[in-house]
Amino acid sequence: LRFDKDFGCCAQETCCCRPSLIVRDSQNSRSIGKIRNPWRALSNSYDICDRMGKPLYKLASPSCQAAFCCPVLCSSRRAVLEITDMNGAKCGEVTRIEGVWDVNFGDVSEVWHKGLILGAVFLCSAQMGLT
Repeated sequence: LRFDKDFGCCAQETCCCRPSLIVRDSQNSRSIGKIRNPWRALSNSYDICDRMGKPLYKLASPSCQAAFCCPVLCSSRRAVLEITDMNGAKCGEVTRIEGVWDVNFGDVSEVWHKGLILGAVFLCSAQMGLT
């Protein structure tokens, strides 16, 4: 997989120039899909789309979580993002504890869908300045 990040303003309070990431097959550079970060107040949310732009999944926090915004100040330092399909059914979960990311793909079985989800995790990490 290859991840190409478009230029975008990363300020949460700005609704223009939202960050996005294109996931490509590393062998032939063909697009597999795109990750978009639409503006939503007080929420980390990523739309996971196929190469035609059709939404497949959403990676989102169920609420505003201090562990994403201010991990140093958050006592638990645990943040959770839910993977849901376009019907809203939970398919899996991404957690970040003490700087370590863990992806549970749950019901996601397609290999290229897993690659798209990993792309969303990378975009989240880059956007939030988290390692």
